[in-house]
Amino acid sequence: TGSVGVVVTHADGTTTSVPRLFTYTPSISRMDPAHGPLGGGNAITITGSGFDRTTKVSFGDVTTASTFLDGHTLTVVVPSQVSPGAVDMPVRNADGTSATLGEAYQYDPL
Repeated sequence: TGSVGVVVTHADGTTTSVPRLFTYTPSISRMDPAHGPLGGGNAITITGSGFDRTTKVSFGDVTTASTFLDGHTLTVVVPSQVSPGAVDMPVRNADGTSATLGEAYQYDPL
């Protein structure tokens, strides 16, 4: 995750380097399950890319810590919400890179 340099090796063997040319950003491709109780407390698995040990996950406006399994997988315990419905799910790394999956998690009515 974060910014990395790129080195190009030319056919004649010379190289050109550009520091911090490419930045890895997190992305979310799926979560399982994608819904649960209004009271939260259930664990979900988030699959994507660009995750690191600092990745925080939000459910709407409520941010919670995640458990880093690898750069493609996080687990998180879902926080409670006050009303049912779908919420956006942003993820953010400590380096400031982030991604949001809109209306990604559905809180079920009681």
